[in-house]
Amino acid sequence: MPRVLSGAFSIMRKLDSSPRLARLRTELRKRNLDAYFLPMEDSHFNEYLAAADKRIAFISGFSGSAGTAVITMDEAALWTDGRYHDQAAQELDENWTLMREGLPEVPKLTDWLVQTTPPAARIGFDPQQLLFFAVETNVRDLAQAEAVISSGAAPRQLIPVTGANLVDCVWENWEDAANQRPPRPHQPISSVPVTFAGQTWQEKLDNLRTQMARENVGAVVVFALDEIAWLLNLRGDDISHNPVFFAYLVVTRDVLHVFIDAEREAGSVDLAEYFSCDSHKVELHAYGDFFGWMSELKGNRAIAGAGRIWLAPTASYALMDAVPADLRFTEISPLSSAKAVKNEAELAGMRQSNLVDSLALCDFLAWLEDIKNPAQSPADSACDVGAGSSDLDHSVFNPCGVIADPPKVLNEATLANYLDRIRTAAEGCKGLSFSTISAIDENGAIIHYHVGDSPNPRPLTANSMYLVDSGGQYSTGTTDVTRTVHVGTPSAEQREDFTHVLKAHIGLATVLFPDGTAGTALDVVCRSQMWRARRNYLHGTGHGVGAHLCVHEGPIGLSGRRSQVLTRIGIQEPGIKKNMVVTIEPGYYLPGKYGIRLENVNIVVEAPSMSANVAPTSGPVAPTYLAFEPITLVPFQRKLIAHEMLTPAEIEWLDAYHDLVRRELIARIAHDAGDDGLLSPARQRTRDWLLRQTEPLKMSA
Repeated sequence: MPRVLSGAFSIMRKLDSSPRLARLRTELRKRNLDAYFLPMEDSHFNEYLAAADKRIAFISGFSGSAGTAVITMDEAALWTDGRYHDQAAQELDENWTLMREGLPEVPKLTDWLVQTTPPAARIGFDPQQLLFFAVETNVRDLAQAEAVISSGAAPRQLIPVTGANLVDCVWENWEDAANQRPPRPHQPISSVPVTFAGQTWQEKLDNLRTQMARENVGAVVVFALDEIAWLLNLRGDDISHNPVFFAYLVVTRDVLHVFIDAEREAGSVDLAEYFSCDSHKVELHAYGDFFGWMSELKGNRAIAGAGRIWLAPTASYALMDAVPADLRFTEISPLSSAKAVKNEAELAGMRQSNLVDSLALCDFLAWLEDIKNPAQSPADSACDVGAGSSDLDHSVFNPCGVIADPPKVLNEATLANYLDRIRTAAEGCKGLSFSTISAIDENGAIIHYHVGDSPNPRPLTANSMYLVDSGGQYSTGTTDVTRTVHVGTPSAEQREDFTHVLKAHIGLATVLFPDGTAGTALDVVCRSQMWRARRNYLHGTGHGVGAHLCVHEGPIGLSGRRSQVLTRIGIQEPGIKKNMVVTIEPGYYLPGKYGIRLENVNIVVEAPSMSANVAPTSGPVAPTYLAFEPITLVPFQRKLIAHEMLTPAEIEWLDAYHDLVRRELIARIAHDAGDDGLLSPARQRTRDWLLRQTEPLKMSA
């Protein structure tokens, strides 16, 4: 488990939470509550939150993306996982107790509540922002904790607090206008052409209704924003880096009910016109009317006709409670499953966007390697671009000319900014798919390090190890790629650690597996490579990727954690299927020194047929076997690879991958150059760099 770094987190800012906690406790007293349960969620359970939903950040100062807070009348505690242990330690002030999940001495949340609240305590929660199964689990765990810790005492109760989130009551009335709760966004919505979507929204709706009939379902309630965007062939920008918009859907066998704030900023599609269709009835409702409309279900069961109501198991307490128990059909959303398996048009778009994005990252990495003698400046503790080779110090070019001027001072922030500008100028790029992780040396050991939190970004030196995890949103797809490079001469330890991560990546990239294999099993395939070297990493091995949607896409993932969550709610983990898109991203993090992560996006494809002299699997029907096809095309830095640690099979895969990178990107460079074939100095640099980095290892080993 990573230790707290003595220096790497001095950059984090602390918030004085005393006045905010005092106001929240006033709200608790008004409602006769003894504690408040605050998950890091919104009403749609998005991974990334709009500014208006960052309640834990407001009340505590913790800016990570995972955590649960509990505030009693005397104490406040935050539980977060291994990705954020160190960050939370530096962002929380003395009013908060940090609970580092995964450490043996850390109490369960419910045990802590029993220890810190009186018998019969009333523990409030927002029913729109707590999963139904989480409420059931916490009620059960509270009872078990009380049986052990305070046997015989009056039981504590979880109380749904309707009408308003209590943190919002404080936030919306904060005196400092600059720190008041921001309004919910209403960014423009655009339509997706069928040439990329592969199907019209009407065709997708027909497919959904066919599945509803098969399951005897009269209505499907959809709250996941990426599912809504995918079904409707619409995209928005209400959440940073995620092309989604706030809405709910209720799909019956006859009517599509869309709950959305139709009044949008300029440039938005006219939703009434978009949904005007004789063959498919659509009714538009105000976004804020959704829960009131749903509450009528208890008194008007006819809304679902004669069938059941399909709810994803990750529905909120408020939503699940609105549906009569005998009408609930709780299974993984049919839209989530359909969206994860890309059609041919979506796959073509994903290949195209990842090709363009890979070249943008290669432009950046080629420029970074060409910097002359990066060294710490005694004047400003930063690095300067070398003075030699004026041509090669020029900006990165595309066919239209200069797209980004390189920074003169090199540190984590300026490097991230430069890469972001290169990427967003690439063909079809609409923005980033997440905030770029740009981490030098010891900051690379912080798995979700965000340089934007740092007033003093770490400078690049002649001996720096640099981890950059970045991605883009394109009109044809979504990208996510991580590379780790060394600016100077890596140590033997760095090369060894890098090569272990590379071996783990190759181990999974080369595996063949039966159709429907659980992501948990594939996680172990990759992680076991690290275990053999007595190493590990505190994050999943991979995740699904949306087609111009969320960079982290369910319902699948290569992670044991996902399986544990599904098991708790009684849902079988969905398997990996052909035409899904997933990442492979093992890592290794050495606190106080550096971090290494190597990530590619892959399409799940059918494995090549066996040779004629190999007997197939016995049985009545031989299973279909699947494999990974990488669509991220960025070389792994040669000088960090300890060739002698690789097996012949691993070298063969790496050489084949680098040959693919070379062929595809050199062809793309020629395409960008146009008929005259002239390359800018920067693109010539990228081309030369690609040729060097993709030389076969067999020739140099």
